[in-house]
Amino acid sequence: MLSTRLARRKLVGFLAGLLGATILMAGTSVAAAGNGGTSRESAVSGIAAWQYYELRARHSDKCLDVDGRGAGGAGADFANVMQYQCWGGANQQWRFAYVGNGYYELRARHSDKCLDVDGRGAGGAGADFANVMQYQCWGGVNQQWRFAYIGS
Repeated sequence: MLSTRLARRKLVGFLAGLLGATILMAGTSVAAAGNGGTSRESAVSGIAAWQYYELRARHSDKCLDVDGRGAGGAGADFANVMQYQCWGGANQQWRFAYVGNGYYELRARHSDKCLDVDGRGAGGAGADFANVMQYQCWGGVNQQWRFAYIGS
């Protein structure tokens, strides 16, 4: 139980570092072409629509990775997301799909599924220690992420 809590705490810290420091490109709004011929506004300069990025943890320089060891492999709903040595796999490549108000869906290249805070545990998706996983994109707020400037 304690090791599970520590692992989840490390994952939460890892994701906070990823979103807050490693990829952070705080700046002004820029226009970017969206899907389906509609125009979407990107809230962070330097993030290009339909481009893929590795998300690397500052403390380890390892990549955000969809774990393929579970039932159904890396393409399955509920596949865990973790850090792993960067090797260029499609399960380590993410694109930022702007959904408005400064929020993005992070979509994995190999599956086009979203980075999702699991709501099945006690307290739901808003609880401390809620696991982060991959799940089909459905527009839920537990799949929407924003950049928060924390300094250098």
